[in-house]
Amino acid sequence: MFTRPCLGDWSCNASGLTEGIDRVTSHKNARLTSQGRCLQDQWVAEIGLAAATSAARVSLRTTRKWLARYKAAGEGGLVDRSSRPLRTRNSIDAELAERIEGLLRSRRPVRRIAKVVGRSAATLSRFVASLGLSNPSALEPAKPVLRYEHEAPASCFTSTPRSSGASCGPATA
Repeated sequence: MFTRPCLGDWSCNASGLTEGIDRVTSHKNARLTSQGRCLQDQWVAEIGLAAATSAARVSLRTTRKWLARYKAAGEGGLVDRSSRPLRTRNSIDAELAERIEGLLRSRRPVRRIAKVVGRSAATLSRFVASLGLSNPSALEPAKPVLRYEHEAPASCFTSTPRSSGASCGPATA
């Protein structure tokens, strides 16, 4: 096995790598930090790919990944970055949302709407649930509340002690 090269033989300007960049901190067991990646890329140039890989105690795949990032972006490509995607593929924009809602209100099933708009049924089901339109009753307009209105509301009931609450309608026995 190849012994680890002396770290003093190479210098890396890794102190300025994280300036001005939102840095994601490495976990405590990380084999390579941004400075270690910079040194590893210098080792590859000096002693070769296989030797630098074993010296850094990482896989060949990892070494190639960081070497490709270094070639593409320089020392800035060696900085930790978030693994969160830059954009999501199945997001529904406002125009598509209006179209989906219109199709829902015309009583089309979600699976058929999914075929029409080119999205999966699961994506549309989640979206429809977020709108609160999952139930067919939610698609109908609200029914008006039927209230009985009397011209003189106080005339129907009396407040005498003998007949408390007597109504003004026909008497039933």
